[in-house]
Amino acid sequence: MKTRALLFAALVALLVGPTTARAETLGVNIVDFAFTPPGITVLTGDTVGWRNSSFATQHTVTGSGFESGPIIPGGGFFHDFTAPGTYNYMCSIHQYMTGAVAVSDLLLNAPAKEVARGAPTVLTGRAVASVKSLTIEADTGTGFKPVGTGQASGGTFKANVRPPGSGLYRAAVGADASPPVQIQVTDRSQVIASVSRRSLRALVAPPNPGGKVSLQFKLRERFGWWTVARSRLDRNSRASFRIRLRKRVPARVVLTQSDGWTPLAMSTVVRVGPAVR
Repeated sequence: MKTRALLFAALVALLVGPTTARAETLGVNIVDFAFTPPGITVLTGDTVGWRNSSFATQHTVTGSGFESGPIIPGGGFFHDFTAPGTYNYMCSIHQYMTGAVAVSDLLLNAPAKEVARGAPTVLTGRAVASVKSLTIEADTGTGFKPVGTGQASGGTFKANVRPPGSGLYRAAVGADASPPVQIQVTDRSQVIASVSRRSLRALVAPPNPGGKVSLQFKLRERFGWWTVARSRLDRNSRASFRIRLRKRVPARVVLTQSDGWTPLAMSTVVRVGPAVR
């Protein structure tokens, strides 16, 4: 492993050059008498940089295989982590200051928002160069089980899953697995309908690409709501219906189960048809 301790700002320019296209540099602040954050997870090959943001106190970053020596306020220290494992460290001057770096060959990103149960969902992450294919596993309460597969290229991967429920998810290659991340899965969906001159557009959230939606009109001659068209949501979870009417009628869009009939969610009622003059 290669270590180097110089002024933090001077080293940043060297570490973001073309030789680190896949590897990333992640930062830890030393503020007063604490490492912030105290724990960090990185991909094998990544660099961690510590910056001493204390006003007037020197600190060290001391771990198994790396030693910064005293870091002056405003100074920094960098270390490359080239093997998986958990690396505990401390400040040798103030030994109650501790931190840890977890290093893994696979890292799975958690979606920023809830995802729809059973909906086609793309999960992303990072992987070392030797990884070409992987499995996504989920633990929704009964242990980890495969729920999808993915392909890696250039240090990143995408995997297609249909999340069965909320729980812990991880990427796995053989016996190796990424640190698990929490994914929230919901049965609640929102359908947003908007009307233009000759069409009605629908957006479903959380995204549910491939989901079935129905356009319904409220018709007196049918004594209530009547399905007049069906469609599937595109990859952006959107659908569009052409409108050809001689009179204005109430309309709504209904998200259904795969049978095309059982409703899961519906939009607010909008009026479609010729403009009122």
